[in-house]
Amino acid sequence: MRYNPALREEGKNPFQLDSKAPSIRLKDYAYREARYTMLARSNPELAAKLLGEAQDDVERGWRVYSARAAMPGRGETPNIAPPENPKKSQKTSWRAAAAGGEQ
Repeated sequence: MRYNPALREEGKNPFQLDSKAPSIRLKDYAYREARYTMLARSNPELAAKLLGEAQDDVERGWRVYSARAAMPGRGETPNIAPPENPKKSQKTSWRAAAAGGEQ
C-alpha cells in the first residue's frame, strides 16, 4: 500500500495497492519455517488457534487495504454538500442574530 499525496491534489485516490491478493494460505507459508513447525509439534491445539487468528488478520487486512485502494477520489465523486453561498457563509453570532443584527 502506498500513499501518494500528489494524487489527492489531482482529485484521485491517493492510496494505491501494489500487491496481489495472497495466493496461498498463511499455514502453507508459515510452516515452511522451523519455528512454526516446532510450535505445531509441541502444542498442536495452540498452534491451530494462533494460526486461525493470524489467518483472520491477514484476510481482514487485505479487505481493508483493497477497499481503501478501490475508493474513488474526490474528483471522481459528486459533491456531497452543495457549494457554499458567500452571503450565508458570513458568521453571525447567535446574540446578534437574536437581536436582529450582526456583531
